[in-house]
Amino acid sequence: MRTLLRKDLRLSRLPLTVSVSLLFVPYFVVAAMLYQVYAPDLPSRGAIADYVASAAVFGLMFSAAGAGLLAGNIVACERADGSAVFLACRPVSRLQVIVSKLGVVAAGIGLMWFVHTAALFGIAPLLATDAQPYMNIDDPVGFAAAVTVVTTGVSWFASIVTRSPSLAISAGLGAAFLVPWLVYLVGLWIDVAPDDLTTTRTFTQWAVGSSGLLGGTYIYLKRVEP
Repeated sequence: MRTLLRKDLRLSRLPLTVSVSLLFVPYFVVAAMLYQVYAPDLPSRGAIADYVASAAVFGLMFSAAGAGLLAGNIVACERADGSAVFLACRPVSRLQVIVSKLGVVAAGIGLMWFVHTAALFGIAPLLATDAQPYMNIDDPVGFAAAVTVVTTGVSWFASIVTRSPSLAISAGLGAAFLVPWLVYLVGLWIDVAPDDLTTTRTFTQWAVGSSGLLGGTYIYLKRVEP
């Protein structure tokens, strides 16, 4: 199992590098904004707290992109370069292979969420108890979670059924925008109340993402060819 994990980590070097870059980009941006707005004076603790909270919320949104990169690459890359055929000849079960890949994807997403939630619920309140992000988003953590789930699920499913990592990643990132918009348009067409529309959008995102994860995993386990 360790060998499989090391292999999947090597396969995910580029997505992991991009994800780590996205992890710190929001904090570098708000640091530059703080300097531009307040220099040569020092900003107050409250201002720093609000900027950190804002960066954390943006980071949670960016984590959906990192999740799509990881999930979309993890299976399709082996089918694209032919190494899936070699792996199929090795004395490892498909269940072990898919668990290793799921572990790498989950670890990458978990790292991103750990950093941003620690900043949002730990560092920002420590600086100022009334810290608030500047974005006017209801339940930003729940919103980011739904986007991350749908992106991960669709990318994972597409990575398993196609041979193109770029196509799988594009499918996941596209779903992050298309699913909410389709729900919104259908809701307008049938005249759904705004509160019900928000609930329906969140439910649909989780349903699509979960279906992609479960469906893709099932297909991988039952598929005969690599």
